[in-house]
Amino acid sequence: MKNKNVIKNVLTFAVFSVVVLSLSVSFLILPDEKTSKAERRPLKAFEEVTQAENPFNEFEEYFLDQFPMRDGFRTIKAVVNTSLFNKNDNNKLYVHNGSIIKIEDKLDEKQTFYTVELVNSVVDKYFKDNQVYFSIIPDKHFYASAENGYPSMDYNKLYSIIRENVNAQFIDITTELELDDYYTTDSHWSQDKIVDVAQFLCSKMSEEIELYADEEFKVESLEPFYGVYHGQSALNLPSDKINYLTSENTDSMKMTVINDKGIPEVCPVYTLDKFSNVDSYDVFTAGAQPYITIENPNAKSDKQLILFRDSFGSSIAPIFAEGYKKVIMVDLRYMFPDALAGLMGRVPEDADILFLYSTGLINGGGTLRQFMS
Repeated sequence: MKNKNVIKNVLTFAVFSVVVLSLSVSFLILPDEKTSKAERRPLKAFEEVTQAENPFNEFEEYFLDQFPMRDGFRTIKAVVNTSLFNKNDNNKLYVHNGSIIKIEDKLDEKQTFYTVELVNSVVDKYFKDNQVYFSIIPDKHFYASAENGYPSMDYNKLYSIIRENVNAQFIDITTELELDDYYTTDSHWSQDKIVDVAQFLCSKMSEEIELYADEEFKVESLEPFYGVYHGQSALNLPSDKINYLTSENTDSMKMTVINDKGIPEVCPVYTLDKFSNVDSYDVFTAGAQPYITIENPNAKSDKQLILFRDSFGSSIAPIFAEGYKKVIMVDLRYMFPDALAGLMGRVPEDADILFLYSTGLINGGGTLRQFMS
C-alpha cells in the first residue's frame, strides 16, 4: 500500500512538472500576441515591461496577458464560476434568456453632466434656429436587471438629468425597445429590429418624413457574428448573425466619410469587407468615423437630419436615410465640435437635429471632445 502511494505521488508530481515545464517553455518561445480578439483589447507587450519605470509591477500583467492557451483557461474559469460555484455572473456579465448582458450599476453624475454641458454648447453655437431633439438608447441591463435581481444604475435619475438640463426636446424610446431587439452576444441593437424605433423617432421630429416599413426592406445576413460580450464572458455560447436591411434606394445612396488624412472618400452604406474586422459591426456605415454624410436622391423629402451619435447610430442611420434627402452623422468622440462649422456649412432652418446617445456614452461623457476654444 505504501509503495502504491509513493508511485501515485511520484506520477502526480511528474505530470504536474511536465505541465508546468511545457507551459513555461511555450511562454518563452511563442511570440507575443498583440491583441486579444476575444476581448477586443491590446495585450501587454514585453517592450512595455522593459521600458517601464518599475518593470516588476508590469511583468505580472504581461505574464497574464501572454500566458499560453489563455482563452482556454478563461473559459474553464467562467464555467467553474457559473456552473460549479453557481455564481450568477462572470466578469460582471450574466446570461438571461440566451442573451449575454453586462451589469451597469453605477451612475456617474459628473460624467452625465459633462455630456449635458457639451450638448448644450453645441446647440447654442450651431442650432439656435433649429428644433433639437435628444433620445437615450437604454443598455440591455435596463430590460433585465429587475427580473434577475441584479444591481443597476439609477436610470430614473439619469433620465431626469437629461430631461431637465438638456436644451432639446426629449424623446423617450424605452417602450419601443425590448431585450430581443439587441444582439445576444453584443451590446448593440440589431438593425432589422429597430425599424419601428426609427419610425417612432421620425414621427416625433417631422410629420413629412416617411420611412419604409419592415416588409419593404430585404434582410441580408452575415454570419457568424461574435459580439463584444462573447469574448469577454469567456462562455462558449452560440454566435449571432448580422442582419442588414436593403431597399430599392440602398445602391443609389451616396455615403461620404472623412478618411484619416482628412480627405472625403465615397463608400457604400454597408461596407461588407469590414465583416472580417475585430468588430464585425463595422459593416454599418464604415464603423467608427467622425463625420459621415448619406445622400438619398430618391427621398420624398428634401429635409436634412443631423444625427449626433455613438456606435448605435451606425445601424439606424441607413434607415433614416430612406426618408431624409441627407443625413449627416457626427461622432464627437473622434472630432472636435469646432470643426463642424467648416464641414456642415449653412444648416437649413427646417433641418432636424437629433442627439441619439446610449446610456454607456452618457454615463462616460468624458469620451466626448470639448470645443478647443
